[in-house]
Amino acid sequence: MGLDVLTPRGQRTLADEAAAVAIWESQMPGWKYAPTRKETDAVVDAVLLENSIVSAIAETKCRYGVTEATLLGPWRGEWLITHSKILRLCEVAKALRVPLFGFLYLVDEKVLLTERIADSRGQIVVQMRTDTTETQETVNGGTATRVNAFVDMTNARRWRGE
Repeated sequence: MGLDVLTPRGQRTLADEAAAVAIWESQMPGWKYAPTRKETDAVVDAVLLENSIVSAIAETKCRYGVTEATLLGPWRGEWLITHSKILRLCEVAKALRVPLFGFLYLVDEKVLLTERIADSRGQIVVQMRTDTTETQETVNGGTATRVNAFVDMTNARRWRGE
């Protein structure tokens, strides 16, 4: 089974993730976004290093055709992430004793939203609801019915790219 990130659409997400990272790193002196290997199915997208010390982990998603107005209007400020993924990320945060941050990049507007999702004990600290919904299965399409988390991004920190 091939990884979706190795497809043309997957490669686009990698380039857009790099753009989001560049926005964040330009505003966070002393911090570095250290990605995990994209050709693997690592649970964590990146560790966040502060002065070379692992200080947080990150889940990063790029969204296409989505504006802040859409996110905050019809989507009620909610970012959809597979619930089982959130639970696995919380376990990693707990194991490493670091918080978990969500990085949501709205590609068309070059806006990065970041929100602390869990603390260093792996406890969820953001408003979030769950629901079983049908969504796109992967970056390459398809559909999947699963339990999804809807993370409240209304109070997320906003970073703007050029």
